[in-house]
Amino acid sequence: MPQCPADRMEYARRFRALLADLGLTYPQAAQLLHVSLRTLHNWAAGTHAVPYAVTKLLRMLRFLELPGKAWARSEERRVGK
Repeated sequence: MPQCPADRMEYARRFRALLADLGLTYPQAAQLLHVSLRTLHNWAAGTHAVPYAVTKLLRMLRFLELPGKAWARSEERRVGK
């Protein structure tokens, strides 16, 4: 489902904020995400929608959050060994 321009701009603002919080430059972020610098600029400008997986990865890096209870259980198993 296509996003409306206002939504895309809000997601782009959040994307830029995540990059800033992580202290990543655009070239560093492009390398981390395995995308071209042009793609990264398109996401940051709101020209194209930021993929959910990209947002989730950056949030995981920023907030050290894991995506669900299954991850927490696997972490407990690893720590317990």
